[in-house]
Amino acid sequence: MTGKTETEPKNRFMRAKTLHELLYVAIEDFQKSLKNPRFKVDMGDWLTKPSLDSSEDGRICYGCLAGACLVAEDFDINTFFHEDIFDDRTLRIELNLLERCYPGITDRMYAIDCLRTGRVGAAYCYFYNAEDSSYGNRTVSRYGEGGENKAKFLHDLIQLHKFLEKEGI
Repeated sequence: MTGKTETEPKNRFMRAKTLHELLYVAIEDFQKSLKNPRFKVDMGDWLTKPSLDSSEDGRICYGCLAGACLVAEDFDINTFFHEDIFDDRTLRIELNLLERCYPGITDRMYAIDCLRTGRVGAAYCYFYNAEDSSYGNRTVSRYGEGGENKAKFLHDLIQLHKFLEKEGI
């Protein structure tokens, strides 16, 4: 019998077997999210529940590089917004509640968060559940408010992906 098993995750973010595969998915999902008028980048939030804003229908969610993976087509984001995984007061996603829906997702979110700032060793530890890593830091430009340095940020992430792939991690 071929094909997916019932226990295999449906989305690419959860199926990634290596850190470079995870970063590749995050880069692709982030680029998709930049084209989505209902998603605005905010590196200070994992993901916020859609709130009223200045868009045509008034529904906007905010998120970071890892949060962009949650609004990608591979996840059923409508399920997220109907689940009780957001703080009622802040409308921010609660990772411990998200973990109940997708076991193992929290370490992947933290790994991506580390990679967006070039902390390869910390990302390695989160992703591979390792105690220590010989990988240090790499330079990744900061994604500024309003999208400043967007092109450089994406370029640096692509270069980081190439490095991780070359290292086999």
